[in-house]
Amino acid sequence: MRSEKIVPEEISKERLIDYRSSVEHLSEFHRIKRAQPIQETSELIQLKRDLSSVKSSILNNFSVAAITVDSGYWGMAISKKHSIMIFSDFSTNELHFYNLIDFERIGIFKCTFGTCFQVIISSDESKVYCSTNTGCIFSLPLPYDKYSECCKYQVSNSGVTFSVHEKFIYAQCLKSCYIKRIDITTNYSEYIGRIEHIHKLLMSESGKYLALIGQKKLVVQKRRKFRYAVYYYQFPSSFILAVSQGQNVYSDISFSHGDKYFIFACENWIKIVNTKQWKEVRTLNFPENMNICAIKTTSLSNKIIAVSQNNTVCIWDILGDSIEPAFLNQHCIDLQVFTKMIRLEVDEDNGFVYTQEINKPFVYKSKCNFFTYKTIARQELLEFKKIIVCGNNNEVICITGSPKLLVYCLQSHRKKYEIDHEGSNIFDFILQEVFQKYLYAISTELLYVISTDTYEIINRIPAATGRYTAIAYSSYNYMDCIIASDDKQHFSFFDYMGNNKSSFTIDYGYAIILKAFNNYLIIGTITNTISIYTIDNFTKQLTSKMFQSNLTAIAVINSGDHLLVSFQDNHAIFLEFSNLLYYEKKIFDCHILECAVVKNRFLVALTDKKAIFIYSMPTLEKILEITNNNFYSLAYEKDEDYIVVLTENKILKFSHLFNESNPHIIGESINIPNIKDYLENNKKCSKGEQDEWIFFPYMVNSLHFYAAENKKKLLKHAIQLRKSKIINSFIGTPLTVSLLADNREISNFLIKELVRNIKDNLGNLKLLSEHLILMQSKDFKALEKLYDNCFIPCTFSSSPLPDYCDEKVKLPKIVYSTSEDIEPENFIEVNTNGTKRIKFMKCAFKISLEIGSKGSTEFLKSLASCGNKRIYRTKLIQYILKEKWDKIKWVHYMYSAAFCLYLLFLSMFSVNIYYPYLYLATIANMIMNIYEVMQFATAPWLYIKDVLNYIDLLKSIFLYACLAIESRYILTVATFLSWVRGITIFTLFKRTRPLINLLYYVLYDMIPFAAIVFYSILAFAFIRSTFTSDTSITSRALILEAYFNIVGDINRNGNDLDITLTVFNSIFNTIIMLNLLISIIGTTYEEVNQNETIEDMTKIIDLILEVESILLPLKKKNYLSIVQICDYSSSMHQRQEVELHNRIRGIKEELERMELRSVSRQQNADIEINEMKDSITSLKKMIISNHHSMIELLDRKTNLPVYSESIKFLCFNGHDMALRKSSIGQKCNICYTELNNTSDYYCYFCDFIMCASCSKYYQQNFHSNHKCYLGHPLIEYHDKANVIDLDEFDKQTCRFCNLDIEKKSLYCVLCLYFVCPDCNEKLMSLAKINKHLPCKKQHLLKWKHQELYAENSLLVKCDLCCQTYLGAAFYSCSICKYFLCIRCYSRQALNN
Repeated sequence: MRSEKIVPEEISKERLIDYRSSVEHLSEFHRIKRAQPIQETSELIQLKRDLSSVKSSILNNFSVAAITVDSGYWGMAISKKHSIMIFSDFSTNELHFYNLIDFERIGIFKCTFGTCFQVIISSDESKVYCSTNTGCIFSLPLPYDKYSECCKYQVSNSGVTFSVHEKFIYAQCLKSCYIKRIDITTNYSEYIGRIEHIHKLLMSESGKYLALIGQKKLVVQKRRKFRYAVYYYQFPSSFILAVSQGQNVYSDISFSHGDKYFIFACENWIKIVNTKQWKEVRTLNFPENMNICAIKTTSLSNKIIAVSQNNTVCIWDILGDSIEPAFLNQHCIDLQVFTKMIRLEVDEDNGFVYTQEINKPFVYKSKCNFFTYKTIARQELLEFKKIIVCGNNNEVICITGSPKLLVYCLQSHRKKYEIDHEGSNIFDFILQEVFQKYLYAISTELLYVISTDTYEIINRIPAATGRYTAIAYSSYNYMDCIIASDDKQHFSFFDYMGNNKSSFTIDYGYAIILKAFNNYLIIGTITNTISIYTIDNFTKQLTSKMFQSNLTAIAVINSGDHLLVSFQDNHAIFLEFSNLLYYEKKIFDCHILECAVVKNRFLVALTDKKAIFIYSMPTLEKILEITNNNFYSLAYEKDEDYIVVLTENKILKFSHLFNESNPHIIGESINIPNIKDYLENNKKCSKGEQDEWIFFPYMVNSLHFYAAENKKKLLKHAIQLRKSKIINSFIGTPLTVSLLADNREISNFLIKELVRNIKDNLGNLKLLSEHLILMQSKDFKALEKLYDNCFIPCTFSSSPLPDYCDEKVKLPKIVYSTSEDIEPENFIEVNTNGTKRIKFMKCAFKISLEIGSKGSTEFLKSLASCGNKRIYRTKLIQYILKEKWDKIKWVHYMYSAAFCLYLLFLSMFSVNIYYPYLYLATIANMIMNIYEVMQFATAPWLYIKDVLNYIDLLKSIFLYACLAIESRYILTVATFLSWVRGITIFTLFKRTRPLINLLYYVLYDMIPFAAIVFYSILAFAFIRSTFTSDTSITSRALILEAYFNIVGDINRNGNDLDITLTVFNSIFNTIIMLNLLISIIGTTYEEVNQNETIEDMTKIIDLILEVESILLPLKKKNYLSIVQICDYSSSMHQRQEVELHNRIRGIKEELERMELRSVSRQQNADIEINEMKDSITSLKKMIISNHHSMIELLDRKTNLPVYSESIKFLCFNGHDMALRKSSIGQKCNICYTELNNTSDYYCYFCDFIMCASCSKYYQQNFHSNHKCYLGHPLIEYHDKANVIDLDEFDKQTCRFCNLDIEKKSLYCVLCLYFVCPDCNEKLMSLAKINKHLPCKKQHLLKWKHQELYAENSLLVKCDLCCQTYLGAAFYSCSICKYFLCIRCYSRQALNN
């Protein structure tokens, strides 16, 4: 066989953008590259490869495979149990058997009974049935071989359609109207019903309903006698006309798993009908208005799968709300409409859909997008309780509701062992780790050691002091240890064979949960505390505070860094493993019973809703849920990557659930052709659809591709317009991708989005810790918003947070903590009374802030080099720098003290020339030199960049020169440099630091001003030299004279020209240049004043970094810390609380007023509706009267006989019935007697036939004033034997009083609806009451009967007599939920 994959060209593994796209796209890409060249780092190359692998995996898995078979076939069926596909070849009268794995033909059966058509496999997959054109059905056993025996069942003489359930075949000839049931074991057949012109019949899974579909209608009947249809649907006239004209239109039927829903398709729509009330739930639309050929339903996943004439496969969720398909896949090459019908089969175990056009030698195989499973075991007699997987033996072990353990093989799906331990029921067990040679199970009295080779009980260990409650196993350092706890708080330790090793007792409640992790035993107690003990020496390490809710599950996550603890009140918390302090709280809509951590990326949880939820780690966002079965236990096999789950009586295995070679797509409307266009950068891709998809288990969505390919506009629209979520994938978040790809605009936008929806993105913000240094080095503007808004209020803590503190407390106070749990005693005295309102806040992400650690140093370096200096004004940076400065400032104070001593002794020496002062100054300088050497050794680059360090170096050189050479000049230079360097001491103090900064900037700005002044002095000096002929005046004298002219020393003895030049020089250089100097200094002051905070923080960063660089060799650990703050609550915050309270109170008052207005309007509307009903009734009577008068008038004119009212009557649906002669072989739809060329009554609208005796009885006993809950008229009867065989039912009870009816009664033929005479009289009297009675709150009571059926309110209690009635009508108030039965209402009406 040939299997051709129809897949697109493979995507290049070395490119982020497909270069096969349009020229415009190419030019845009090159323009981006020219503007922002990307440096090919190893991380970027790996990112490209990862994204390329995701694309390739999705495209390869969801492509359509066209498989060539030997010939064209008519029928098709799949046996999942035997992994075969069976085709019927009507041209050769053969059945062909194919292997599903490689699609090789493995067998052929030659039929001698006629041409083969319909193929059906029995529910237990033990037989295959096939119909022929000669009216027979034959069966073959499965698996088939050439020696298999064939059984034949003759139905008619022509083609038949059939369905199989248990030991019966239900069949009907296509040219006949009678349904035949054939007993397979005895070959006995009987006719059980009739319907004309059908082309398919289907028995439901439970055998309760039989659905028949024809050219004009479909009917669903109950199994008992198939007399009365529970559902009827007339196809639209367009479909009937198309069928009559021979057009290619089709219809199909199916039942959901458990017969909860009936589904049928016609033209391009599908209807879902609830089988409880037999009411339509939803109508599904097939895209592009294509006609549907076939539909199928799946069992576990509750999906509807349909195929159209152009071979498009669509999948809907039966329990969903959308009418659009949840999944769509299409043949990639040949998109024309097929001329013949497309067959459909589903391999639910492997997740594939097979389609085939009749008589064409191709089968199309495509992957469905639902999680596949296999049924490992089914047990009807015993109820499964818990499971565990033995991966080494490929077995699954089950606890049942009896004293038995069952062992099933995961490959053969057969039971291997049944262990009866002859004691109380086992409630928990655990396997030996690594080798899995032993199974340890506990009941309340005994601990069993069982060999997994033979499943024999090796040892029975009774509880030491009480009854066993929990068990755990540890193999840390290959020291196998079994830990069992009892209800006396006693813990026993055994070796792997069950020999007692030691024991200990706890004093705060017995254990209900035990977990062993490495050398630690985690204990969850009945008193809702968690403790951690070491296993090797049995000592207690930690004990948590007592929680308020009951524990349900504990899981070790993040490689042992945290514990996930689930509680019964639908929430879970993260605890730090190192201190059992609160880390994070997560609210769920259910509580977790069992959970397993998969690949440190996913959490699989079994909840109290008996559903399986899968969460993404570490954000714990719910990805998907499996809710179509009641699950009771789960087990995960990490080595083989599968999950085994337990239902009430079945074991299911989900294979490759998290395997990246078997991906799935999560989304509401998944369109595979559009996904391919999107991944291939095709312009035909529908805009926006791709933003709803997530590729699982990669957890990659469109934002990751946009971030990698620098598509800012698409990414912006996806987040803002289509609400795409920023999620964490195996390559990180979209922000991680954009940072690696150096797409700065996208990175900046993503940071803004994280801040804008900070509450929704808390999980993603926690992941920023590893990217902060990179973000700061790239000068993102959005960092300002991030650092200003990263503090979130603390709403949960392990201890109560106070709202007030003493006014004497100085706030804000900052604490670094590895845990998110806030301990108020770290900030204030908790038990003191105060009047100052406070608030506690914490940073949304962790930062490495341990002084002297590598992480803290790198954070400060990136902060210092960040080009966006405005981040220094943000709250987070100021809090961090101030707290660090408070810790390290003593180092600089000590250095400054040493410098002051040095400067003092040096100055005293320069005044007195007393050498002991010089020696003391030298000692102080040497102390400072030691500090400088340490600074240079630890951070040479930082040392070299600081200009002041060069002054220190020169100062020390000249100082040491003074010791060797007695030179006044050397001393002068050393003293000058020392006093200049001493100015920097003032930068250590907050008040003087701005002034020093101003001094630096003034000196910096004075350099160009001094150059201009010097230039003007030279100019005036040399200009004046041209006015004198005295050559004795030197250039030096001219320059000095020009300078002194500026400062006021004017030469008045010169000639007029000299005086004029001198005056002009003084005006220009004194007045103009002085004003320029003032202007420069003023501008510099304004700039320094505006940037005072930035300059202040810049200097503090340098000072902190200087100290932390020296401490770096100590190699302190890089603890990631949460910045926690306690601060005063602002008055604005209080005003907002008051305003919010007032708004809520106003909304409540408005809602009360709206409710009163709505009640009044409803009463008025009820009155108006009653008046309209009366008007319509009178108008209807008048129209009917006029109609009858016109008929009588026309009959008189044409001299035609007129039927009397006793002869002419209506059918049950209100249509006129006509008298006609019946055809031979037809049957009455009431009494089911055969009509042989007799006169009967027939309704052309309903296709309803009534014989003469039934019509006579119907006319005589017809009551037009009384109808059943569906609106059918009632018939009075006195004898049960009339018309209908009521003995089929055990009792006939009145719908209104629920009493048994013995004789006379009113009933509905179609609904089997009974009313006794007493209730009928009360109904007649109530019909005369025009005014409705009010309830206790003065709302009008309304008659409700079929409305209660629609609301599933079948069992209702009267609020006056307190009697409960089943299926009765009531007068009720929908607002107050107040009900009155007809008796109480009648009495109330008479009293009023």
